[in-house]
Amino acid sequence: MATKNESTNKKCLACEDSLPLSQFYISKSPLHKDGKTPWCKECIIKNSLNKSGEIDEQKFKSILRQIDKPYYKDLIAIAIKQFKKEHDFVFDEDIRLYGKELIGLYFTKQNSLRQNPMEIAKKKGLYESQVCKRQN
Repeated sequence: MATKNESTNKKCLACEDSLPLSQFYISKSPLHKDGKTPWCKECIIKNSLNKSGEIDEQKFKSILRQIDKPYYKDLIAIAIKQFKKEHDFVFDEDIRLYGKELIGLYFTKQNSLRQNPMEIAKKKGLYESQVCKRQN
């Protein structure tokens, strides 16, 4: 039987610290049975940014691959747009320096995406009639 500590904490695969579940991003991947990413938020952020605090796109893509999360370039643009709206006092040229906040917004936006059955079907090479039969 799991102790209280085991059920509220999780070991990060990157830093190997045991941290509260709130320190991990939500994951809808079937690989993550607890509904959380295997890396903690801090490790994802720390390993995705360059020294100036900007998101290093290649590092970020690599980390997302390792934690079974897709990379959507348009979600980065959406995160930037939302950040601008919420922080209108930050100059446009400085927004890229807020990588930590942008990654947080990216994960929030990604977790709110809904999968469209027709898009899934197209990726699998199914026809609309086959999808309709499966949904019924």
